[in-house]
Amino acid sequence: MIAAERQRRRRQELTATPLRKAETLSLQTLIRQLEKLLKSAAAQRSAELMADFERQLASEYSWDQDEIWHQAFDTAKRALAEAKAIIATRCEELGIPAQFAPRARHLLECARPRRAFSQRRAELRAVTKTRIAAIEEDTCLKIELHSVELQTQLLKHALTSEAAMAFLDSCRLSTR
Repeated sequence: MIAAERQRRRRQELTATPLRKAETLSLQTLIRQLEKLLKSAAAQRSAELMADFERQLASEYSWDQDEIWHQAFDTAKRALAEAKAIIATRCEELGIPAQFAPRARHLLECARPRRAFSQRRAELRAVTKTRIAAIEEDTCLKIELHSVELQTQLLKHALTSEAAMAFLDSCRLSTR
């Protein structure tokens, strides 16, 4: 008898022999512990995603951090100087004193007030929390389904009567 055949026979013997009650209970305990561990890992991943989002949301960038941004800012400054000159010329034509002329100095700053930024950040935070929670719920559902599948397989190996096996086969649940 070759080793592969011996191994095949041994596997058949193991699957043909029902599990003892203590083995079944030990394996069920292990499956439930693995389920709990995987759910904890999913919750930890959710926390990591939220922390990464918060880090990105808190990041501030300056025009001089990147060469392209620097060039764009310089272009905008030149355009602002040109706009100021056009405004001054037109005000002079209309007889408007310089102190009453429209101001263009804030054009390079963001037009949105700080409050609008904080409102937008709150909106983004809420959307992100909702999406991460949905991902975590979906992951937990998959973990639970897998746990039930493993427990069902385990139970199959522990059952000894034909009636119990037939009942188990009739209990298949549709999950979606």
